[in-house]
Amino acid sequence: MVSGKNKRKIVYEGRNYYWYVRINEHGHRVHILSEDKKLHLEYPFLDTEVPVTPRDIRNHLPRWNVSGTYMQALPRLVSADRQGGGEREFLLEYYKDTAQMQYMTFLKGYQWPFDVEKIFGGSSVIDLLVYRETILRRRRVFLDFMHNPGGETVDFDRLPAEARDYLRSAGACFGTPIERLECMNEPAVQFYREHGVDLGKEMLEIAVCVQHNNGGLSTDSNWQTNIRGIFAVGEVCGSHGVTRPGGSALNAGQVGALRAAEYIARTGNASGKEVAGQEAIAIQEERTRELGREAAKAHIRMLLPGDTEWEWEGKQRGADQKELLPEGNWKWNKQDTLCPEKERKWRVEELWEKAAERMSRAGGMVRKEADLRQALSEVKEDLKHFGRDLFISNPAQAARFYHLYDMLISQQVYLTAMLDYVLQRGGSRGSALYTCPDGEKPGEGLPDLFRCRPDRRALGGMVQEIGLWRQKDAVNSFTCQTSWRKVRPIPNPDSFFETQWKVYRERWNYL
Repeated sequence: MVSGKNKRKIVYEGRNYYWYVRINEHGHRVHILSEDKKLHLEYPFLDTEVPVTPRDIRNHLPRWNVSGTYMQALPRLVSADRQGGGEREFLLEYYKDTAQMQYMTFLKGYQWPFDVEKIFGGSSVIDLLVYRETILRRRRVFLDFMHNPGGETVDFDRLPAEARDYLRSAGACFGTPIERLECMNEPAVQFYREHGVDLGKEMLEIAVCVQHNNGGLSTDSNWQTNIRGIFAVGEVCGSHGVTRPGGSALNAGQVGALRAAEYIARTGNASGKEVAGQEAIAIQEERTRELGREAAKAHIRMLLPGDTEWEWEGKQRGADQKELLPEGNWKWNKQDTLCPEKERKWRVEELWEKAAERMSRAGGMVRKEADLRQALSEVKEDLKHFGRDLFISNPAQAARFYHLYDMLISQQVYLTAMLDYVLQRGGSRGSALYTCPDGEKPGEGLPDLFRCRPDRRALGGMVQEIGLWRQKDAVNSFTCQTSWRKVRPIPNPDSFFETQWKVYRERWNYL
């Protein structure tokens, strides 16, 4: 047992935790210990005026994508009320055939993204059932690896061949889910054990979450955005389309990084003139610093209330001493520049929770036009009052403050895009179910909320693009403008080896 001496106790989900603060070379650090010492969380303490709450424990517990063998081990899915009571195996309410339920659970192992094409009798019905429990019924959902689904021994001979043959090849046609998981993928069990969660002794809480953005920043063939010198490499670049086919992440990340690096190495500046080696790098670094300085000056006043004065404390250069160098620190001239708590409408963490809940409700896998409109109105209002009603009480919170600001701007962009898609009469596709009262219901045992009109590729040959502009003389008011263009045709090059080898050797001429 952990002594309560010099520690404070928190009860979260019926468990006892203790927290304390230590100071090291990195500053204040919060430590949270479970009573059995198996869980030890540590993170920076941003605001010494704010106590640790159960929310801090929830936010720092280990999270992982429970696809793959986590689902192929055929765990039992159960739901409980908010206090953890009233446990029930909710999949049995929908599936009357246990083997079919187990098969759909198995398929979620590699059909893990929610897919509208798989809600009509496919594996994404599992996602809808979890959504019903967590969002509509306000219950909590868990994977139970200690007991077999239905509380019975799995009859592997009744499973369809796809699942049966896979489990037989893996030597996992026996025992309980935890035994099958350890047989097929022991590191998956060890991962949670190292983070204080023993899947052989306790259930794992889950939810359906938005993990991938089937879109992103628009770039050219060198992964350069419409802002010269700014490149979007990785899945932030919208290069993979509606359904995110396998391999798209490699193209966005590895191929994109190589293309961008070659372009920068060749040109080195926005004008496109050839600049070699270290000079190109120096030009790019200076441009990056310049952008950073301008962005800092544009946003620093939003962090501070009223007519707070600020200045750059550091080195300067030039005869007139007006050009600022990147070395140095911003200096606040007044002692009490941060807004007093009594004048604040929202704490940073409170508005963060509100914004996250809003997007899960309106912009997750199930989207309703009325909810999108309401959420968009709310985020615009939050942005309008952001610099007036929300201030930090400690300079260490500045990073979180601006992260939240970026989150709200992103929400406006995405909610605008989603609502525009509805107004274009787009149907449900990819990982988004757009509700439609007169649409088709995936199954008789499901709520009418899931009625939808599947996409008939009416917009299949089109790409939606959205631009963001700051309104004139308004720091936190933005305008989004959407447009649609045709998909660029797939090139049909001469695939003869010698021809392509020559193109590759001479590629520098085409950057």
